[in-house]
Amino acid sequence: MKKRQLAFVFLVCAITVLVCLEHSFAQEQVLTEVTGRVTDTRGNPLENAKITVVEGGDISPVLSDSDGRYKFYLLGSDQIALLATRDNHVSATHGVSPGGVRQADFRLEPIDDTEISLAMTSFTSGERISGIVSGLQPNQLGDHKILVYLLTDRWYVHPFAQGGPGRSYALVDEGGSWRIQTAWRGYQATKIALLLVTRGRSAPPVVDISGSSADQALLDAISTVAALIIDPAPQGI
Repeated sequence: MKKRQLAFVFLVCAITVLVCLEHSFAQEQVLTEVTGRVTDTRGNPLENAKITVVEGGDISPVLSDSDGRYKFYLLGSDQIALLATRDNHVSATHGVSPGGVRQADFRLEPIDDTEISLAMTSFTSGERISGIVSGLQPNQLGDHKILVYLLTDRWYVHPFAQGGPGRSYALVDEGGSWRIQTAWRGYQATKIALLLVTRGRSAPPVVDISGSSADQALLDAISTVAALIIDPAPQGI
């Protein structure tokens, strides 16, 4: 009799655990319908623009139709970051929250109307710097890389003088995005320089600033395709 009671209690406990786990999973995983339209700066629909989920899910990219519209479904619980790309147009990003029906429209600017430029999209002290390159043709992005320099008493390549992609420089992906590690060494930089250079360009570990302005000294030392100098540098770098 006691054995039957113990078996019954064990069965009830097991069912309870399974129900709790299923409930917890259901709470964490939500279905999101993402829909939107891709147009140019004049409002004309763009067909065959590629929409890629870069954060918050792992699905194949989708293409916009002849009216510029797209739609896909995603199961998950994290914030969703989207990237829209199309030949001869500047890439664009859009973020949406998980759950329900979400609208994400894109307006892509023709490359012929823009200059090559850089932007820093996120910075986490001691972890990484992320950004995007605009104005290059998609087939040109792989021929370039990003160098990061910090200014204290001199310009220093960041975060490491050696180490390859993600450590001494950042590669640019097909959507124009790039990411590199960063390190906090206990003393604050006054400026940060992001330099877009050709893939084969070497990076001097240190650039002196004596005899000229700090910005010009760096640009004279390194031949760049585009440059962005952020003054003041964000705290924690």
